[in-house]
Amino acid sequence: MTVREMTIAETAELLCEKDDILIVCHAHPDGDAVGCGVALERMLTSLGKTAYLICADVLPHHLRFLLGYRPSDRVDTDAGALRPERLPASFSSSFTVTVDVASIELTGMAAQLNGKVDLKIDHHAIGGDFAPQSLIYRGASACGEIIYDLAVQLGALDIETASALYAAVSSDSGSFRFDSVTPDTIMRVYGMMRLGIDHSEIAEHLYNSCTQAEMAAQRVALNNLEYFADGRIAITHVSAAEFERGEFTYADTDSLNSIPIMIDGVKLGIVFKEERAGHYRMSTRSGRGIAANKLCAQFGGGGHDRAAGAAIDAESYEALRDKVISAALGLFDFGK
Repeated sequence: MTVREMTIAETAELLCEKDDILIVCHAHPDGDAVGCGVALERMLTSLGKTAYLICADVLPHHLRFLLGYRPSDRVDTDAGALRPERLPASFSSSFTVTVDVASIELTGMAAQLNGKVDLKIDHHAIGGDFAPQSLIYRGASACGEIIYDLAVQLGALDIETASALYAAVSSDSGSFRFDSVTPDTIMRVYGMMRLGIDHSEIAEHLYNSCTQAEMAAQRVALNNLEYFADGRIAITHVSAAEFERGEFTYADTDSLNSIPIMIDGVKLGIVFKEERAGHYRMSTRSGRGIAANKLCAQFGGGGHDRAAGAAIDAESYEALRDKVISAALGLFDFGK
């Protein structure tokens, strides 16, 4: 596919020409995906466009507050508010945009969207070409940085949009801890804060909000924790059987991804979630000098240097774990 890489000004002009716009973020959504989608939906609606955001999956508890920043006629904090079946029956899209989606498979709706995406807005260094037009800031800390620039260009940055974008950037930058944070990142955040966003309240939602179901999932992950490479690699997992007990759902496991890397001395933290028998989601977090996306790329995934993932089929957790450890030891020097 021939792709036209666009500038902010060109993208803004294109969106001003369009209407009945469908916005799609990736499945298993994180703060960047939802924050960007909500912000873009609000921006376009404020310009008189008909625009709707969809996501294949329900939102985890700590991200549902972002739904409060949607246009006033559709504020709904239900976990499934962005599911495709919740679109108004009268809505028919004529232009489709993806946000924070590196490859179309990550939408969870590849079959429905293949050949129908018109514009890709993303910040991942590695990704697939699935739209004829793209706006890419490769290596930016978050897709939220791109949507912020677009909001400024369109003159559509209000306090609600800025709040959603602050959540997006804070989430994907590891609360501004990752190497991808630049002076430009901080200047964009400065622009958001000048509007009067309540950054403290946003942080409370993102980082200090946990349900009993999420705590149950954390208990399982902690019980299953294992160490390798002299404590430099920490791995945990949640099995399909543990999901089937009904104490928690997949949407309750988002907070697990950061548990292994928090442990002193760990340079690579890995979480395996068995969504269904034999099908695993691998989430990786890493310390400096360990490129998590390079490891995940060996298993058909991708992401960022310090946070990446992949979907993998395997006969057993143990076989998958050992295969990933072997790959990691072949790629990285974990030192002493």
